[in-house]
Amino acid sequence: MGQIHHSDEEALANVLVEANLSGLEHVAEEVRAVSGALERIRLDTYGVCVDCGQLIDAPRLEAYPTAERCIGCQDRHEQAGARGARPSGGLRGLDTLGQKRLLL
Repeated sequence: MGQIHHSDEEALANVLVEANLSGLEHVAEEVRAVSGALERIRLDTYGVCVDCGQLIDAPRLEAYPTAERCIGCQDRHEQAGARGARPSGGLRGLDTLGQKRLLL
């Protein structure tokens, strides 16, 4: 009972397992992104680009509240990832002025 006997059934079972795993991976990524945003709020660095240290534009944060990078740094990050390279270090979440900033 519960065994697959036909190749069509096996192929369908494999597709369903992969789809389920893909969905779980997406949910895990979302949880990590929200957790990271909450940590940046706790550290008073929310809304500050983790690469260049500049403020992330409010419209970007409204559209993508878990954004870690300004749009320019995000573009560079994605291009570097597409090439298989890692982007340069940057400030990794430090506010260049050392001040708490309120984003409206």
